[in-house]
Amino acid sequence: MCACLLSAQETPEQKELLSKLSDETCTELQDLDVQKEPNQESLTLKLGLAIQPAYNKHKKEIERLFHLDMDKVDDQKELGQKLGVVLVTSCPKMRDVSRRLTDLWQQRSANKSVADNISTLEVSGKIKKTEQSDFFYVYIETSEGEMLKLAVLFPINNETELLDVLRGKSNARVKIGYYVRQVFSVTDSAFKSLKIIASVKEL
Repeated sequence: MCACLLSAQETPEQKELLSKLSDETCTELQDLDVQKEPNQESLTLKLGLAIQPAYNKHKKEIERLFHLDMDKVDDQKELGQKLGVVLVTSCPKMRDVSRRLTDLWQQRSANKSVADNISTLEVSGKIKKTEQSDFFYVYIETSEGEMLKLAVLFPINNETELLDVLRGKSNARVKIGYYVRQVFSVTDSAFKSLKIIASVKEL
């Protein structure tokens, strides 16, 4: 795997090990039919089982190079974040897993009433910057000086207007409707809470 896809903060030995872990995890994932997984919990479990053999095989090397204790959950998560960055760029099957997890989340949401499932909040402020990482993020500075980080994730009611506003208008004043949900991040190899944009209006 190309070392340029890895963080410059890692040493050559660490990069080589992460590449090895990624390749072995990707191999474990190849026989997984993501479309047959019935829910998020099942697929997340299968992902964890695919990663575990590589962790076990290289445990001593991981602990020596990264100074992590692989018997501790927090240390496993820390390594998972590093490994996730490599997996998303080098393993097409991992991208399939991420898409399926997102589809399952949407299906679960669709089976609930809007009143039960979506509590929409609103914020007005200035667009300060945008960022593309695991998702497309927008940073809004409110009138109180608070900085909010919001994600563009699912189709919204005025998507074309949203992208026109967000991509080219730094400091534009907007009113944004958003809701908070747990979404799977490939780079973190875990679910995380995101403020997801539902609507936008330029002021």
